[in-house]
Amino acid sequence: MINQVTSIFLFLKDYSETGVDRYFLYRDEALTEISAAELVATKGLLVCHDYWLIAPSIHATAGALPPCVMDLDEFKAGTSGSREARRYRDRRGIPEAMADIVESKELAKKYSDIFYRISAYDASVYEQTGKFLFEFWGNLITKAAANGEISRQFFIEIPVFNLLYKHIISGIDIETNILRRHKSQIDYQYYSELKNFSAKHNLPLEVPSDNSIKEYLEPLGYDFSGISIDYVLEFLSTPNNFASDIMRLRRIAASRLVLAALPLSRRRIIPIIDIFGSITSRIYFKDPVFQNLAKRHRDIITASPGKTLSYVDYDQFEVGIMAALSMDPQLLRLYNSDDIYTALSLDIFGGNEKRKIAKRLFLSYAYGMKTRSLIDAAVEQGADRKKVKDFFAEFKVFESWKKKTIEDFQASGRISSGFGNYQNRESEGPLSEKEKRAGVSQVVQGTAALIFKKALLNMRNETEVRILLPMHDAVLLEHPPEYDSNKIVTIFAETMSEHLERKVLGKASLEPFFSPPSQ
Repeated sequence: MINQVTSIFLFLKDYSETGVDRYFLYRDEALTEISAAELVATKGLLVCHDYWLIAPSIHATAGALPPCVMDLDEFKAGTSGSREARRYRDRRGIPEAMADIVESKELAKKYSDIFYRISAYDASVYEQTGKFLFEFWGNLITKAAANGEISRQFFIEIPVFNLLYKHIISGIDIETNILRRHKSQIDYQYYSELKNFSAKHNLPLEVPSDNSIKEYLEPLGYDFSGISIDYVLEFLSTPNNFASDIMRLRRIAASRLVLAALPLSRRRIIPIIDIFGSITSRIYFKDPVFQNLAKRHRDIITASPGKTLSYVDYDQFEVGIMAALSMDPQLLRLYNSDDIYTALSLDIFGGNEKRKIAKRLFLSYAYGMKTRSLIDAAVEQGADRKKVKDFFAEFKVFESWKKKTIEDFQASGRISSGFGNYQNRESEGPLSEKEKRAGVSQVVQGTAALIFKKALLNMRNETEVRILLPMHDAVLLEHPPEYDSNKIVTIFAETMSEHLERKVLGKASLEPFFSPPSQ
């Protein structure tokens, strides 16, 4: 795949959606206008920008998509190793960024005006742009090869990008009656949650900003130096359930935005695919961000006529990865038991009712929470102090692995989850506590993202199955009712086992996608 012929694919979008889009290929130093059918039949790699904008039009006209496309924005962000570059990509696309990198500012302006239909089409401008983008792509390839990212891109990321577009391009079905009901209720649900939160914690009637959260928690003894707001909310115990309350409020606020973005007039939605949705290379859908839907609102997604939905999820995914990477005997033993979080809850709380709290405690420990703070947080939730101390003291090999991972990050200035996907340091000197946690997270979460993408690719022979929605470590599928979705469970589990060289055996299961609100 790496050595296949590469063409620059340019297009002129018909923003009025009347079907008069135009398609161009720049290859062998010449620009050629082609039809949608010819584009779909083109062999080799097509490199373009803003593929999300034109893919639905290609599919509507030709009934298919080109077999191998890569978006310049995605490739550039995915091989940069920089958090800032990935954030920057979301603010400016290639037409805008060209003004910073093309020697001729005039060419960048002319191309942008044509692309956005401000000016009439000019073949010479498109040909010059094709030449520039071909050279720009060559430079990206050279940099990616030097940074150890080429194999990851051509064997994982580009195939996943095209696989997801192939599955998603016909759209996700929306049950408009249920959407209408949720739209009519969401403001009441949101403002009720907001009012309760405000009254309980004596805060203004608004979703608190990060600064407001700091101002609320710092006088209570919380130190935010070197740690993020999200880390505190997710992993640290807070008085009066402040963290869990604000996370619940944020979830319903995010779900409200998704519902607002979905029009009742459209029965099917084609989201934008972001295969580098995070620094660890998680997949996200945008416009709308379906992953932000609260479980109580997920029933707006429905199967196509004659099909049904299944939801396959990895079990104890991160714990299994940590166990395999560190080969900690205690971690391996617990992972191989039925459920590590239940085991922890039974050990320190004396029952399994606090499994969710036990899970939060374990992951906070795994990603760098100080032992004393961890023990204090567990005791506040009713745990036995000595049992907590004894439980976490068992992971000596895991602690050594974390220390080695951090030392390697410090020495090299970058860290990888394996098979590329590097994260580069953006500062000098000793690693901060935040960087240490980020280093461990990059390895574990990045490995999870890689395994997940491999699992999606390993589904390619299951032609009766359509991927609808990746959800972090899980995936929503559509298939005929008679199809045995346990086949996908097996593929997921086997992919994890194989990637981790059978140091652990992968676990996956069928889970409910939608959960009605508790009464």
